[in-house]
Amino acid sequence: MRETPEGTVRQLQRAYENRRIDLFEELLYSEQDFRFYIPDDPTVLDSLQKISKDRRDQIDLNSDYIQEGNYVYLTYSEEIEIHEHLFQQARQIEFSEPLSVINVEYLRSLGSSDLVSDSTDAELAMVRTEAASIRIAADLIKTTYGQEAHEFPVGKQVFYLKKDEERLWRILLWFELDV
Repeated sequence: MRETPEGTVRQLQRAYENRRIDLFEELLYSEQDFRFYIPDDPTVLDSLQKISKDRRDQIDLNSDYIQEGNYVYLTYSEEIEIHEHLFQQARQIEFSEPLSVINVEYLRSLGSSDLVSDSTDAELAMVRTEAASIRIAADLIKTTYGQEAHEFPVGKQVFYLKKDEERLWRILLWFELDV
């Protein structure tokens, strides 16, 4: 499935909808290099408990989609821990619409505007996706009237994918842009 950037995005959606941590973990590039970024916005950061507000990177990827500036990030192990908990607690996870790939650009290197015409010679790809929302029903979310499901906006996301030693695409950098 990860032979193409689009297949990698399909596997991400499949991992969520089937609550499969093994499929999710296969997607992340490496413990040392993977980062999940959100904009350094105090309003957003105050609502997120798992993010260390002191861990920031200055990002300048020469991209039309990722603004230059400070981003707070989660590491590989933190993302795995969050998703293990989510997948164990959720009874059902579904996207309101399929996670759609808006654009794929093949790159020679991070921060380079030097594009490669196809995936054959490329080691990196920038993938823009969009979806309306994700619905999560969990046993821990209960009301007087029974089980409750919550919808969370997904919005625009940008993934920088890198080929691994098996030449399969994995997520190196994940930018959540609509938090």
